[in-house]
Amino acid sequence: PAEIRRLIKELEKAQGRGTTMVSVYVPGKQAQLNRMTKKISEEYGIASNIKSKETMQLVRDALRSIGQVLKGTKSIGKNGLALFCGYDVARGKQVSFELSPPKPIRSPIYSCGPNFEVRPLTKMCNSDPQNAIGFAVIGGEGTLFAVLGDSGVPETVKTTSVRLPKKQSKGGQSAPPSNVSVFNARKAYVTKTVEELNSLFFDHKVNKTKYKRFVFAGPGPLKDKVAEHPKLLSAIKNKVLKVISVAYAFEAGLKEAIRKSESLLHDSQGFWKKQLLQKLFNQIAADTNCYTLGSTDTFEALESGCAETLLLAEDGKYKTVICEKSLVDIAEGKISSETEEKSVQTSVVFHTASQRDLRAKLKEIEEDKSLVVREITSFVDWAWENAEKEHGVKLVLLGCKTPLGVQFAKGFGGIAALTRYPFHSSAGYENTAQDDVEDSSSSSSDESDDDIADIFG
Repeated sequence: PAEIRRLIKELEKAQGRGTTMVSVYVPGKQAQLNRMTKKISEEYGIASNIKSKETMQLVRDALRSIGQVLKGTKSIGKNGLALFCGYDVARGKQVSFELSPPKPIRSPIYSCGPNFEVRPLTKMCNSDPQNAIGFAVIGGEGTLFAVLGDSGVPETVKTTSVRLPKKQSKGGQSAPPSNVSVFNARKAYVTKTVEELNSLFFDHKVNKTKYKRFVFAGPGPLKDKVAEHPKLLSAIKNKVLKVISVAYAFEAGLKEAIRKSESLLHDSQGFWKKQLLQKLFNQIAADTNCYTLGSTDTFEALESGCAETLLLAEDGKYKTVICEKSLVDIAEGKISSETEEKSVQTSVVFHTASQRDLRAKLKEIEEDKSLVVREITSFVDWAWENAEKEHGVKLVLLGCKTPLGVQFAKGFGGIAALTRYPFHSSAGYENTAQDDVEDSSSSSSDESDDDIADIFG
């Protein structure tokens, strides 16, 4: 999933010293949770043997944080639990992450080092064939075998081609041998296609299908003959979702088959995100105002609490500037040594849509003596960490490989939101107010013109 891949990037960016970055993977069993809780407690005691006092304290802080989470976990999901905690040198603070993995954790892992241990997560995020759907588009000119995974982008496994003789030759009924050759050629082609299916869609080493479900499609009756063929393995036959009639073969037929089978794929993540994008487009078409498009309105809806679901392209280019605002007047130098730690408390966040906006905002911050830039990060990273926690907004990251994803990224800048109620931007109100002023001034000028006409009339 896009969210997990984004988190992996965050984890990979975190850099620590020595053994200060602690990673823990707990399988989805209560006994494993209890064992790991005991393990962390033991490691906390062992950490006292670390020679460097600074490293020892950082390691113990991370272990204490993870231990508190484990002790507070009353029940654990079937996929288990992954925890990461450590002091990030680049950020200058302790960072911690907690998540339920996309797939079950098979064995417990405890790791401490200069980086977080993300290889198990990365392996989980690689496309899992067992969750994919196998497609076979069978036509009179050949067959296309493809796989549709969570990304929503089909991958071609193999393409075969064939030249079948026409059903009717010259001479009509005077040439019966021709009909026999057509029948035999089509029968051989169907048998060959079934053999390809058994080879490509079934793993004979482990004796199970490679993919979760299957869809057969094609413009003619050949697809039905393949689906009903006695040589087709029962393991595949039992997992056929549907046999679909399409107008085309090969790639065009595959696209049509995917579109026609969407109602059967409602539990796939790619289909769910496509439905969410479609909902946004429907809101735009109906002009409900229960949405925002582009950075300006979406940032405003996020800050005002109007946004309910934040939609972001996975590779969004927007930036977030995180500042700290002093509670005392820095310009007048009123910070004393006693209040210095308490003075810098309030975080101020600015979102920028372009490099020009970022430069302008940084210049503005530099002129404002009460603000100090703490961090400049991507808006996607900021939203991943803060959107739900600070604003109660659900974040959905969208890939840019599907046609709808490309349309979202290029047409709307890769940022939009579905709102809780109709949203009206403050810029719209300002424009309306300005229009009212212009209308009133124009109407008054019209009246004065009429008065002058009356006087000089």
